[in-house]
Amino acid sequence: MLIPGRSGLFRSLSAATVLAASAFTLFLGAPSYYHGFAAYNVIFFQLLPRSKDVASDLKALGLDDSYRRYIGTHAYTADAAVRDPRLEDVFTYGNFYSRIALIYLKDPSRAVDVISLRMDGAGMQRPLLGNFERSAGFPESARSRTFALWSDLKILVFARNGGLYLFYSLSLLLAVMALAIVRRQSFPPGLPLAIGTLGALMLAELAVVTFADSLDPEREYFLFNTLTDLLLVCGICLTARRPRQISVQGALEQAGSGVKF
Repeated sequence: MLIPGRSGLFRSLSAATVLAASAFTLFLGAPSYYHGFAAYNVIFFQLLPRSKDVASDLKALGLDDSYRRYIGTHAYTADAAVRDPRLEDVFTYGNFYSRIALIYLKDPSRAVDVISLRMDGAGMQRPLLGNFERSAGFPESARSRTFALWSDLKILVFARNGGLYLFYSLSLLLAVMALAIVRRQSFPPGLPLAIGTLGALMLAELAVVTFADSLDPEREYFLFNTLTDLLLVCGICLTARRPRQISVQGALEQAGSGVKF
């Protein structure tokens, strides 16, 4: 997308290819059972525990009232319905995400509640787990502190403050996109499209980890956090670089005009 001389069509196809490859990896790269586990988590660990009308929500999901007893469980709970061989296929092959989306569309306030809840955890940045192998001999859940300054700063500002983190992320995306468009004459032609593609990946990741699962936000938002940091780096680079005063072609023409025979 940033190769000089390439056409706008080439850059557009490059961006579309990146996004399509990401979607392909997302939907086909995970094991078949994982989609059922994730849908189960959303329904019984996130959606129904906060429901004001459980019977209505169960009906909208295509489930009968016998599933009420699973509210509060998740896919890794011993007595979860998704672990019952008689009910496993219901969630593995059921088209639940479209039904969940309809519930959120009918009551957007519930979607906002989910975003706030999930982003509270996303601000923690690092999973509440250790990052050493047991063979290293460190205590349980011990963490490395190498290169942790930036993460610690983000934790200080955004931990358990999902609304602020969401505002920061979206504002950063808009600011960097605007900067790339305003200063596009000073950079390779594909820069705004490249920044837009990075932003689209960030938004897609945000949507997926917010609405497609309900466990471990500190772990699941890792790519979102990374893409947000990449946008910040892009913004810093765009701001720091001095505007180009003359194009390469103009410089060549100017140099040629000064040659005397």
